[in-house]
Amino acid sequence: MCNIIYTAKEYYLSISEGVKLSSRLRQYGLQNLIICILCVISSVCNGNDAPPTLSIQDLSVLSLEELMDVSVVTSSKKQKRQFDESSSIFVITQKDISRSGVTSLPEALRLAPGVHVARINANQWAISIHGFNERFSNKLLVLIDGRSVYSPLSSGVYWDAQEVLLENVDRIEVVRGPGATLWGSNAVNGVINVITYSAQDTQGTQVIAGYGSEEQGFGSLRFGGSLGENTHYRVHGKYANRDEGGEINQQPPADNSSLGSAGFRIDSKLAEHHNLLITGNLYDGKSGQAGNVPDINSPTLERFTNLERFINDDIKFKGQNILARWSNEENNGNGWSLQAYYDHTSREDSVLGDQEVNSTDLDFQHRFDWLFNQQLAWGVQYRYVNNKLDAGTLVSLAPRERNTHLYSGFVSDEISLFQDQLMLTLASRFEHNDLTGFEIQPTARASWLINPSNTLWGAISRSVKVPSISEHDSVLVPSIINLGVTGVIEFSGDSDFETEKIVSYELGYRAQLSQYFKFDISAFYNDYDDLRTFEAKDNFVLQNPLRLIVPIEFDNKMKGYSYGLDLSANWFIQSWWNVNAGYSYSKTRLKLKNGSNDTFSLILPAIVNSPEQMFSLRSSWNVRNNWKLDLWMRYVDRLESTSVDSYFNADARVAWKMNDNLELSVIGQNLLDKQIEFTQDNATNMNNSEVQRSVYFKMKLTF
Repeated sequence: MCNIIYTAKEYYLSISEGVKLSSRLRQYGLQNLIICILCVISSVCNGNDAPPTLSIQDLSVLSLEELMDVSVVTSSKKQKRQFDESSSIFVITQKDISRSGVTSLPEALRLAPGVHVARINANQWAISIHGFNERFSNKLLVLIDGRSVYSPLSSGVYWDAQEVLLENVDRIEVVRGPGATLWGSNAVNGVINVITYSAQDTQGTQVIAGYGSEEQGFGSLRFGGSLGENTHYRVHGKYANRDEGGEINQQPPADNSSLGSAGFRIDSKLAEHHNLLITGNLYDGKSGQAGNVPDINSPTLERFTNLERFINDDIKFKGQNILARWSNEENNGNGWSLQAYYDHTSREDSVLGDQEVNSTDLDFQHRFDWLFNQQLAWGVQYRYVNNKLDAGTLVSLAPRERNTHLYSGFVSDEISLFQDQLMLTLASRFEHNDLTGFEIQPTARASWLINPSNTLWGAISRSVKVPSISEHDSVLVPSIINLGVTGVIEFSGDSDFETEKIVSYELGYRAQLSQYFKFDISAFYNDYDDLRTFEAKDNFVLQNPLRLIVPIEFDNKMKGYSYGLDLSANWFIQSWWNVNAGYSYSKTRLKLKNGSNDTFSLILPAIVNSPEQMFSLRSSWNVRNNWKLDLWMRYVDRLESTSVDSYFNADARVAWKMNDNLELSVIGQNLLDKQIEFTQDNATNMNNSEVQRSVYFKMKLTF
């Protein structure tokens, strides 16, 4: 047996001992799984006792030198080394995505420490950063190539409709912490920015096809070409069909889904430093749902029997978007950009109603040097959104249609001190929206480059979460309870509902301790105020047949705080073996303000609904020049408020590159055990489902 077997086994045992998880891991069978996979490696080694000699570049992961020089734009809206940033930012690269074997954008976000990704069922997700997780996490801003996919109707993201072709993704920048100063309201706990490759970097043809136990048929076709020396383009199409999840308590999930999408991108160099980007996408899909919903019109309601009716149907959704950006980017970081996009989305949902959202966004920013060692940036933005909702079983709006206008601008002064060793940034966004009026969101950030291998940074920021249309205009979100007589609880929006506010304190440290090891640690403390509560009103109504209508209205009578840390590390154990580790800890404490009569105080812990601890360990081996093996182990702590148990799980990927054009791979996901990752969808009460073990095969052909 080749030396890699002994090295890998010793490493595995040391990790297990170090985190005191060996007994549980053996219980779940991880040791047997790894030993079996290592035996496969042994057979590939063909009896050669010496480990393969490969360069870092052969590993299909970035070297530490490359990692130190990764450029990011999300934290400061300009190209800047990640190592120099004064924010907690993690970059998921294309190589991370491809070697992990994930098949969807939500799964890819598991790669970032501090991001809680939980599968509600086979097509719905709950994703948040630093707490407050639910299907519509309202304190997280998500962007794709600078286009916001945050829904103003629900204050969240419809993840089932974000079917990005992962092979087009250059990187995903994850900012853990406030980003509202640059990106606007709702970037409270974090920003996720998906950035795709330039068309020039995706020339040629790529064909992908796969099939598995849960991924029941997927494929994509991409072609890139040029229109002269300075203009490149690509087009792509994709289709995916996913099976339903596992049944829980004999409740059918009926949550299978399918989605087809297509898109294009054009990149053109108009003149020196002048670049034009045009990109567009369209999609059409459906997601199954099943569950019991309140039936307040039931003829037997007065006897408190048959108060619910069962729904089993499909959510149908489609959309189109187009974005254009004209930019002038100079070598010293100065320049300007003008961006415009239009986005149309629609959803047919019997529970939440038939929705239609049309968004138009214009954005301009300019960056230039001024005074002594300072760079000033400023920008303005206008967004117009047309929102429509036809009443569903649970939700209706009054008025049915609302047009909103957003006007905002920001200014940022970056000051360089002590020969660029100390960078101080003072910035603020000024914003006016139709629901709450004028908002100010300032930040002060500093980073100290102790030496080329050590950076210390800190920040203080203020952010706000603007109410969604539902929180402002909803008139019916019913629930039924037994109060001796039948009680119908009706939730309603509040036209005086205010913004939820947060003041964040952050501190971080990055270091490259050697040529082979680097780590990044950041800590945070968030002070929340005016969080949403559910306040009972006095105007109870008694109806005939005998039933009591209990009105509940949204209000801002909760406050609290959260604190925690995020840690990531990258270690090149050998030139052919790379290990990535991530750990996060967060704790949230909330309480009602004086004067609150929130009758739903027992559900306050469910508002947090995130694990205290998460741990991830990924290992990438180049077994031989054309064989690669990846293992990924994850631990997610218990969700105390909703009694979702903690769990370990593991993924494995084996890839064989037959030649320069063809790669075959087999991927196993959730191999240790099937489990429940989240409770029922509180927004709709639809059934959740069990995440199943799965395996799929994938072929990638490029020419």
